[in-house]
Amino acid sequence: LGDSIHPGDLITLEVAVPNLGVELIKTVTYEKAVPYATVTQNDETRETGYTRVLSEGTNGRQRCVDRVHLVNGTETARESVSRKVLVQPVSRTVAVGTKKRQNEKGVPSGKLIWPVPSLHTITTYFTWRWGSFHYGIDISGSGAFGRTIVAADGGTVEQAGWNSGGYGNCVLLSHGNGMETRYGHCSRVLVSAGQKVAKGQAIAQIGSTGYSTGPHLHFEVIRNGTKMDPLKYVS
Repeated sequence: LGDSIHPGDLITLEVAVPNLGVELIKTVTYEKAVPYATVTQNDETRETGYTRVLSEGTNGRQRCVDRVHLVNGTETARESVSRKVLVQPVSRTVAVGTKKRQNEKGVPSGKLIWPVPSLHTITTYFTWRWGSFHYGIDISGSGAFGRTIVAADGGTVEQAGWNSGGYGNCVLLSHGNGMETRYGHCSRVLVSAGQKVAKGQAIAQIGSTGYSTGPHLHFEVIRNGTKMDPLKYVS
């Protein structure tokens, strides 16, 4: 202000008066979509991971009435007055498989497969032999040593490695519901105890360890603790 103000001058100040806002309340009516829901139907005949759309969904429509508050043209609040559905939404329906995968690790199918895909000769059956009963079948053939042994069904490895009961290197699998399979005299074991294995998965190789007279697989089927004739279970 420079030279216009001097000591002793009386200065009058005016208080600023704020601008008064203009509030408007109005009712608005509009329509909007009502999203459809998705409903699933379990299909026990299909494996897990399977999905199929049985019917497509469609959105519905609803009429909305709102009370809108505006100050100087800017919306500051909104209240819902009413909602009325004009068209109901139609749900989308999807079928979902719930059957456990038979080739999934650790999941049994309930049906045993032949444990040596490349050999089919049985050298000893489930029968009496040399004054004692032979609780299994022996599978062998030309060039048997090192041939791949597969899990007869999905399950969990109960034992893998050396067995002092004469089986040598051995694998014992649990398939649930009291069903077990044993694979004896292996040259090499490819799994470990506690491991989940799939039906048909390589678990060992044929050898002649333990009480054995030559390379072969000694294969046992055990049901509720009792050794059964494998040929009654293996397909």
